Amino acid sequence: MRFAFYAGNLASFDAFSLEESPLGGTETGIIRLTEKLAELGHEVVVFNARENARSSKVKYQRQPEIEGSGPWDVFISIRDWIPCFLNLDAKRRFFWSGDSYDQFPNFGLGDKRVSAKIDAFLTVSAWQAEQICSRSGFPPTKTFILKNGIEESYFEGHEDRVRKRLIYSSTPYRGLEHLTRYLPVLRKIHPELEAHLFSGYSVYGQPEGEGLQNLRKALEAIPGVSWHGNKTQKELSREFMKSSILIYPCQFEETSCITALEAMAAGCVPITSKLAALPETIGDAGVLIEGLPGQLNYDENFLRAAHGLLTDDALWQKLSLLGKERALDHAWMKIAKRFEDFAQSKL
Repeated sequence: MRFAFYAGNLASFDAFSLEESPLGGTETGIIRLTEKLAELGHEVVVFNARENARSSKVKYQRQPEIEGSGPWDVFISIRDWIPCFLNLDAKRRFFWSGDSYDQFPNFGLGDKRVSAKIDAFLTVSAWQAEQICSRSGFPPTKTFILKNGIEESYFEGHEDRVRKRLIYSSTPYRGLEHLTRYLPVLRKIHPELEAHLFSGYSVYGQPEGEGLQNLRKALEAIPGVSWHGNKTQKELSREFMKSSILIYPCQFEETSCITALEAMAAGCVPITSKLAALPETIGDAGVLIEGLPGQLNYDENFLRAAHGLLTDDALWQKLSLLGKERALDHAWMKIAKRFEDFAQSKL
């Protein structure tokens, strides 16, 4: 089959970008899914904004070259449904979005003129699909839950895990600020506690503003806290394997949390919010807290859960093993094969 992926409203990247610098979840997903489809023997081209993009088994071309191209078995527009109206020769046109229902790129999706042009809406979770379809009017029967994935090879081998090593790996606005309250409390109970924070905005090409600078200073003032900024996924995988608990007091409606998936793949147990698609992603392989961080009950339950996992070795071991098993279903090659079957069924 011939696949064309159109990544118009995204950061510029190519086949080798993921190994060189941190990238967002959507860019990561494109690189991984396309390379796996190519390994399965399909012809795959990614059209994006990068000049002089490097190709591998997947060919990368500039966006304007999509006009009048083809024939394609499947054309996939990512994070923007408007390119589904482009003049090109394609048997099927899919729209792939990891954004939630309230994000601008998904506005207008339920317009009958738009939904008629889209043969399938690829989502990253059932929660995202249900929310967008129920709010926009897009037909649920035309959705396919693609999911987010992990690169299995990153979690091979062994790292010495520190039993009282916590990790945070997400953008700052998704809950980092709450660690200024939680970590001092946990540190008093567990003086040997370590917290390693991998966060920032360089993944989006943005500088560290004054607000984040102040937050970083406040966190670094807490004994045992280390600030690392953004790292590549390959580097992060080893850090998860060294850690025991993903401490993620999330206040953001995750559609499919790659951070949680990577933590589980590494055997690092997540503690986070029972919010949006997080229960769907984590299932029974972590601890999900009702409410939102900052609420008294939430904060108390979060701290209680963290203390419990830091002291109950049997519980931690059980959840760690469950997470590893659950993450196997999110291997990118499995996702690619499922998508291959779905795409072929639509031809």
